[in-house]
Amino acid sequence: MLSSGAHIVAPSDMMDGRISAIKGALQGAGLGNRTAILSYSAKFASGFYGPFRDVTKSAPRFGDRKCYQLPPGSRGLAARATARDVAEGCDMLMVKPGLAYLDIVKQTKDAHPEYPLFVYQVSGEYAMIYHAAKAGALDIRAVLEEVLLSMRRAENMIQLDGGVTLRNNRETTSQKGHKAQGTPPGPEGPYDNNSNRRPLTIRHPQNGVFREQQKKPNILISSFIITNNTQNSQSTT
Repeated sequence: MLSSGAHIVAPSDMMDGRISAIKGALQGAGLGNRTAILSYSAKFASGFYGPFRDVTKSAPRFGDRKCYQLPPGSRGLAARATARDVAEGCDMLMVKPGLAYLDIVKQTKDAHPEYPLFVYQVSGEYAMIYHAAKAGALDIRAVLEEVLLSMRRAENMIQLDGGVTLRNNRETTSQKGHKAQGTPPGPEGPYDNNSNRRPLTIRHPQNGVFREQQKKPNILISSFIITNNTQNSQSTT
């Protein structure tokens, strides 16, 4: 991936020592100053991952992932896991899922204000909103904007949206910023409205440290490039 031009590595499993191992491998390959590490530093063992695992057929065949992902009620372990990954050399942090853990978002940003912080709205969070809107219980655009605004209010820097996994299993990765032309699609295609999102530019890491290009906490990474043609929609996370 790195030889093909990837600028960021993001190990999603959150196992102990993962950041240190990757950092050492990057430095050994002479890529320590060219590649940033996005740590899933506070990833909780959540029931909200269900739709993604169903679509991608990635549910555990036996047992569960509670042995290394964080228990939902633990604030202290989240702080310790994040501090560990910072000490091991990560360049960016993440809280996942988002909505049920905004206190962890605030805690993490307060403890590590110099690190870009991602918060991930996962598939189950999006599924609740989508199916409630489909049943006529709420307005999906208003609620999505409210949820994303609450994440920004909790002082995070970057938001990730996982709703695309409900639509299909064809996800591609890109580190380029995009301006969305609508709200995220559901399983039956995108909603037909307009939205003006600010594109994101990720600067190349310097001296092994990822530097924030913009100071204002209002960056949004959308999981989608939205068009009126569902065949042109694709994931960017």
